[in-house]
Amino acid sequence: MATLPTVGRIMHYYMQCPDLVGNPSYGGPRAVIVSEAQNDGKSISGCVFTSDGMPMAMEKIPVVQPEELPDVLAAISLKHFVTWMPYQVATHAAAENLKASN
Repeated sequence: MATLPTVGRIMHYYMQCPDLVGNPSYGGPRAVIVSEAQNDGKSISGCVFTSDGMPMAMEKIPVVQPEELPDVLAAISLKHFVTWMPYQVATHAAAENLKASN
């Protein structure tokens, strides 16, 4: 996909946290509004919303592209990261397929 994040986009935020037996895992997604995106698209800053809707300012959050996601989830190698929401991935894929068929 390799879509670059831009200011104002909403993405999914994941933070590393222990599971019920203390093993590291990722809690599942929270909304983040992008307030700054690095030119290379590899990190963003933004406002992450907790499960109760409270905003938290976060800086330099790594961006994980969809094709990288399975490896990141398996390795639990990042403290936190953002990635695209499933509908954003599907929309991008549909646009790419349409472009390729024309």
